[in-house]
Amino acid sequence: MNEVLEVHIIGGPIGESIVVHLPGDHWGVVDNYTPKLDDPESNPTFRFLKERNVQRLKFVCLTHPHQDH
Repeated sequence: MNEVLEVHIIGGPIGESIVVHLPGDHWGVVDNYTPKLDDPESNPTFRFLKERNVQRLKFVCLTHPHQDH
């Protein structure tokens, strides 16, 4: 079995999110940047995961406190 780990960096100069696709079709998110906390559709990570039909995350890791995540 040849399983691959994928790492996707989403974001820009203000903030970013790291989305990890683990073997076994598991997903995780590190530091979820969002421009508008009250609007899930403004969140590029949410849209990225939704486009891939991700229903559940294996983990969410916040490495530091910021108002954008």
